[in-house]
Amino acid sequence: MKHLVNHSVYAVSGKPPSLVKGDGFELLTGFFDIDPSAWPDAVSVHLPYVVDWYSVWKGRLNVEDMTDDELLFFSYGRSRGTMVDNIRTSIEKASVLKPAYGVLHAGSANIDELFSETYSDSDNEVLSAFAELINEAVSSFPGGEPPFKLMFENQWWPGLRMLDGKDYRILKDKIEFENWGLCLDTGHLLVTTQKSKDELQSIDLLTGIFEKYPQEMLDDIGTIHLHVNSSADYIKNYDAPKDFRKMSIGDRLKLGYGFVGGMDQHRPFSVKEVRRITDILKPDYVTHEMGAPDTEAREKHYLQQRSLFK
Repeated sequence: MKHLVNHSVYAVSGKPPSLVKGDGFELLTGFFDIDPSAWPDAVSVHLPYVVDWYSVWKGRLNVEDMTDDELLFFSYGRSRGTMVDNIRTSIEKASVLKPAYGVLHAGSANIDELFSETYSDSDNEVLSAFAELINEAVSSFPGGEPPFKLMFENQWWPGLRMLDGKDYRILKDKIEFENWGLCLDTGHLLVTTQKSKDELQSIDLLTGIFEKYPQEMLDDIGTIHLHVNSSADYIKNYDAPKDFRKMSIGDRLKLGYGFVGGMDQHRPFSVKEVRRITDILKPDYVTHEMGAPDTEAREKHYLQQRSLFK
């Protein structure tokens, strides 16, 4: 089991020296060329993530007022064709790093429902559309397979949520290429439960869910994003803006990012019981995905959580 830390091509501060003494980075990439020599410690990649690709894919959202650059990170593009092309481009650009795998979010947030506790889109609908999108993007690669293994990551939005094995079975039925697996994000799964209040209880929540997974699904979880939150009360007590749907998409996103940050805190675990998670899942890779805004704090949090596995 290799231990990685999250890093980003968008970071301006470079690579903190003590972090690269571990097994390397899971590197957030973009839609542009990457110089492999600048990232010798990149073991894996996290492909770009967007907000609400599903609404654009289904043609139900008017995005005429948004620029192409804005839509790149909102929905991968303004049409099905450009969305497919941009996802394919992101995979091509990341492939120069020869990563062990690449993570891709397999969910979509409805821009009208960022503050909702329930959602109008079903997991089946979103995953079926996701399969259409990613199948088409991958189909033009040699042999109809991506250049590296794609690991689909759970979110709390509709799509892959991983509360049990149902979402996994949808992907098994609909993904048309072989080289894929699962990335389980512990923090996202805790948000999905809306029950996380402290570390030990969160570990109990997670391991209780893992017991529902079929063995085939456990075998396909090749990597995890490891972090904790205790945001159940925050979610329950958050006072959502009443006129949210009347706001521009840009204003809704600004409010939504703050809310999401409060839910999905990306804090480090501090108790050795966290190893119950890896004992059950047995992933090949663990990315200690820390969310602190500055390098020094992120390094400290990484070292704290990493020390629990020594």
